[in-house]
This record gives sequence, structure tokens and C-alpha cells, in this order.
Amino acid sequence: MWGMEMVSGQWSFPKLSELPKISGQPDLSGLPTAESFLQNLLNVTSEDLVDVVNNFTFDDVLSGQIKFLLYKKDGSFEEFDGNSRGIPIADSSESIIFIIHGWQSAGDTFVVDMAKAYHSIGTNKVFGVEWSSHSQRNYLHSARATKKVGEVVGEFIINLTKNDTKMLSNIHIVGHSLGAQIAGFAGKQVKDLSSGQQIGRITGLDAAAPLFEFPIKKPDRLRIAKEDASYVDGIHTNMGFFGVVSSFGDADYYVNYGGPIQPECVDVNILEALQCSHSEARIIFTRSITSKDFIATSCSRHLKAITNTCENNKTAVLGEHTSTDAKGNYFYNTDGIKHRLGFFY
Repeated sequence: MWGMEMVSGQWSFPKLSELPKISGQPDLSGLPTAESFLQNLLNVTSEDLVDVVNNFTFDDVLSGQIKFLLYKKDGSFEEFDGNSRGIPIADSSESIIFIIHGWQSAGDTFVVDMAKAYHSIGTNKVFGVEWSSHSQRNYLHSARATKKVGEVVGEFIINLTKNDTKMLSNIHIVGHSLGAQIAGFAGKQVKDLSSGQQIGRITGLDAAAPLFEFPIKKPDRLRIAKEDASYVDGIHTNMGFFGVVSSFGDADYYVNYGGPIQPECVDVNILEALQCSHSEARIIFTRSITSKDFIATSCSRHLKAITNTCENNKTAVLGEHTSTDAKGNYFYNTDGIKHRLGFFY
């Protein structure tokens, strides 16, 4: 994939400069290198970066700092700690959604809009995972907290479904950025605690790349992977910077070839463009909850998608309504329509 294949355990950076200029897509010539981007993100020198990366470990966090917000149709919510007692489950076959925000975000941001969209289609059990006591700190601290936060989410799900483990198949975790990595750890925890049973689905929205994919790609057991749920899908909008390049799900959807800059995000400075592009994954997914119009085309590689030489024309609906029969890499373009997906962080 244009010299961007990331090999587990090896020190390497995505080489976005190798991407060709694509008609109708933003000019990428002014992008920083992934290495300088990471130095700025972590606020370290190139020399210190080696020590930070080589000494990166996952920290324990206090489970009491993680809250679960059960959203209601009117936008209000009921707050629960790690204990799921008292949560009514009227129908053991109903879908249960967990939305996990990412770095520098919180449970009362885009999560509210996503919960409203789910309510509008009749999905009433929608939880926001509130971990802002760790997500709103520096990136290194937040990344280190993801494993423990994911384990807390997994334990909450186990408690919620302990009276009927068949309910696990109704669980869908949607995570953005570091929240996608948390979703993966939650899926692993459920699998460990339930003798191999899995939750139904995980959707990773531009899953966080720094310290997970580059400069050293973590093994599957330490990042989101397709083994974390019965079905895993990913949406990529800022690959090679905030978001991962590599496919990690049963199906991966690259919006406007995965970016790294989305057409809706060009009229700002480069850092804002990267942040905006990273946010597009959660925006397009929220819109997909109430629409099946996001049709993506299957293609094995970026080059074939760019040159319109894919082996077949298989299509799949991107987002909430994707079919679990969809496998492999898919590409969806917004056709350069400015602000089609909106602009917020």
C-alpha cells in the first residue's frame, strides 16, 4: 500500500509522500512526516522519542473513574459506574450499543448526536463510555490508559449479560480514535471472561495509530483486531497520522482513499486539517445510522481503487447497516462535495 505496510514489531513510519496526486482530492505535498507529527503529538525531541516508544506500557487506572451513561430519547442520561445492576433489559434480543469517545473528547460530545441517531431508528439501549478523566490529558497518558479502560468496559458487558449470555451477540461497540483501541480491549476482555464467547460487533472509527501502529506496530493482542468480536469493521479517514493505515477488521472502509486529508477539511491549517479529517469517521458513521446511501466498492489495493482497475464491482453499505458478509477493503468517495460531512472536532 504505497510503502505504507506496517510490520508488527519493527520500527517504521507511514510514507505518505509516496501517495500519488489524485484528481479531486486534496494536495498532500505540504504534509509533515509521520515522525515529526508524532514528536509534536508527544512533545518530545527525536532522541527522546526512541525512549518514549521503547518504554511504552499500559497503565492501570481506577475503574471508578470510568462511567457508563445510558442515554434517553430526550438527550438526558442515567449514569452507572462499573456495576450494571438496575439496568432494565426488556428484550434479550434488543441491540445494545456502546459508544466510546477518543482523545481530548468526552461522553457528552459527538456521543449525544450518535445516541440520538440510534434512538431515531428504534435502538433504545445506547451507552456512552465516559473516560474523560484520562482522555483529556496528554496523548501518552491517554494511550496508556486504553487497555484498562477497555477491560472495565468488558467487565461491565459481562455483568450486563450474565443472566443470558446469548445477549453478547447483540452488543455493538463503536469507538473513535483511542476509543477504537479501547473497544478492541473490551472485546478481548469479554472473550477472556466468557470462555471464548464474543460480542457481536465492533466498529473502529479511524482507530488511533500513534503508539499502536507506528513507529512500532503492536501485535493483535495489544490493539484492535478482527478477532475481538464476531464481526469487526473499520472506517479510515486520516490514515498515517491520527488514524491507522492498515486494515484491522473483517471489512475496512477507506473514505476518499483514507485521506489523510479529507476534501471537507482543506480550508484550515495543517494540524486542524488532520484533526478535522480524523473526526470525519465519526461524522459519516453517525449519518450512516439513519441512511443506507453510503455505498462503497470492494478493491484489494489503493492503487487499483485510484485507477479504477478493481477486480470486481462488489459493493457494501458503509457504516451502521453494513452486512457481515462484507469482507476485505472497500473504498467510498464523497465526490469532493464540500462540507458534505460537516466540520467539528
